[in-house]
Amino acid sequence: MDYSRYEAEDFAANASYLRYYFKLDPVDVFFWQNWISTHPEKLDVIMRADRLIRYTAMHLPEGEAAQQLENTHRTLAGDAPRELAPAAPTMQSRLTRLFAVAGILAAVLVGIAFMFHYSTRLSKAAPSGMQHSINNSHTPLTIHLEDSSRVILQSGARLSYPRKFAGDKREVFLEGDAVFELRHDARRPFYVSNNRLMAHLQGSSFSVSTNRRRGTIAVSISNGRVEVHERKDQ
Repeated sequence: MDYSRYEAEDFAANASYLRYYFKLDPVDVFFWQNWISTHPEKLDVIMRADRLIRYTAMHLPEGEAAQQLENTHRTLAGDAPRELAPAAPTMQSRLTRLFAVAGILAAVLVGIAFMFHYSTRLSKAAPSGMQHSINNSHTPLTIHLEDSSRVILQSGARLSYPRKFAGDKREVFLEGDAVFELRHDARRPFYVSNNRLMAHLQGSSFSVSTNRRRGTIAVSISNGRVEVHERKDQ
């Protein structure tokens, strides 16, 4: 498949690329991460495709998603990148392409809701009043917290954090993968939560990976130690 001929609309209408974008299939994620890294000349096109997917997802008709449930299972099934779009870009109008993207996105979004509903429930979301940063790019995104700590969000990760830490602890909510470079403050311990578990980071450098669907936290320690507890407010 010659993806180098694809334009933004072709990537956005490609089922394999959508599974990569929404992190639904590790095979697709692996494939596209490698493809993008070896085709830097297509980065602008990829970024436009990502913006198109985000825009379309925000404007899906409410009733359309339910009608696509049967297609969802076909879209999410399988172990290798697969094509729903033609082998090469066609001459369809942009309007027709957008309708096609909306249909596929509806199926994917229903799949996400379906998996979340029947997987381990995460009963508490990040508290209101939080700031939210999402890395929708393919390069790390650095977030500076008010205590001078630094968080490096990997692609697809989301961080919820207060504008200013209050009380006797510092707590952020993470979905995905991130590197934490912490400023030491013995009076205010630092916690990373994924709504079910809370990791108490004691040190200065950690790599943290959270899985929202499974409700897990994995921590790689560069300097320090960690304690993981179940959230008491669940």
